[in-house]
Amino acid sequence: MSILVVGGAGYIGSHAVYTLIEKKERVVVVDSLATGHAEAVHPEAAFYKGDIRDRHFLKQVFENEDIEAVMHFAASPIPSQSNRVFSSFNANMIGMETLLDVMKEYDVSRIVFASSAAVYGSPELPVTEETEPEPVHPHGKVKCMMEKMLMEAEKAYGLKYVILRSFNACGASAIIGEDRRSETHLISKVLRTALGHLPFVHIDQPEDGTGFRDYIHVQDLAEAHVLAISHLRKGKDSRIYNLSYGESYSAEQIILAAQYVTGIPLIAANLTETDIDSQETLTACSSRARKELGWTPKHNSLIAIIRDAWNWHSANPNGFASVKVRQG
Repeated sequence: MSILVVGGAGYIGSHAVYTLIEKKERVVVVDSLATGHAEAVHPEAAFYKGDIRDRHFLKQVFENEDIEAVMHFAASPIPSQSNRVFSSFNANMIGMETLLDVMKEYDVSRIVFASSAAVYGSPELPVTEETEPEPVHPHGKVKCMMEKMLMEAEKAYGLKYVILRSFNACGASAIIGEDRRSETHLISKVLRTALGHLPFVHIDQPEDGTGFRDYIHVQDLAEAHVLAISHLRKGKDSRIYNLSYGESYSAEQIILAAQYVTGIPLIAANLTETDIDSQETLTACSSRARKELGWTPKHNSLIAIIRDAWNWHSANPNGFASVKVRQG
């Protein structure tokens, strides 16, 4: 049987696919490539290009493959422009609805959903899974709504889920990394500046100087998603887990660490931005995931995170445009 990874050509999804295949799982990837990259898909994965909102397409995948469980990474980005927010909300909600309907039709009752710490908004710290979600930005709001759809599906027909609320994904493996057409993540912006792709680092620093974020290596995130599949296979209850290291860093610390790793001096400029990586303070407790999933992060060093990201960015200065498509 196979694990279906929707959004498996994206940043976190592709790392999850590699981790699954390393553990001898059979993997099916569905991705529209709207933001993902064909070059990021593991050559041993069965790959279907298409949109999960397309019911006919998705049913064909389930017809062709023996799907046991689903990992859901296929969320459309939520832009800051108000005239595009509604259409992005619509795309995400329809995608989730269609996926859940097709899963029900083919009697697939296990799903791991890549949610976000953005569902919490600006809570008191530290954040735990009992912290009430109060999302502020559109990204957090749509993730929260998608979580609620899973909860309702469990009540309606017994779907079992694991929701993973991850904090700021970063880093890379030796083979794949982060290549977004519209970059909002601070570490990637810093490294693109080091490569000469940007004139200086754009940051959004709150006036009170409290812009600290909890960063987490993408390979540790991938491992947690695989452990969540094991949790569901054991017939355990639906659960929500935070994924974080519990230690936060300022934009200045990120820039200094990047200068140390790259050996390149960087210039920072404070700007007022409204993207989803704005520098609010957010840190969390992940003891539940460590205890219940057996999640043991292996890459929780800021220098190691930035070094891994830099190794990939410097080897692939044009992102996946520098990489040949791997043949399965």
